[in-house]
Amino acid sequence: MSDTRCPRTATEGTWGVPLLVLAPPAVIRLFADPTGAWLIACWALWILAAVLVAAGWVAVARHGSRGRAWGTCLLVHAVLAWQLALLLIRH
Repeated sequence: MSDTRCPRTATEGTWGVPLLVLAPPAVIRLFADPTGAWLIACWALWILAAVLVAAGWVAVARHGSRGRAWGTCLLVHAVLAWQLALLLIRH
């Protein structure tokens, strides 16, 4: 039998894209002090990741979730909160 779930259900990939967006700010923090343009880039990437997370929640609300997506969901929310805390502590 075929899977009857909607193909647009949230999967690990739904939450994986925001994690990829949050990787550059983490690397910037490892190799440089995020000031000036770097700080603006970190904020822009954090906002983009937050928008992608919101889009992921819209997909969950509309179509449900499938597979092990909840573990990745928790991970992306933890990293998003950690990055926000680091950005707010900075200024």
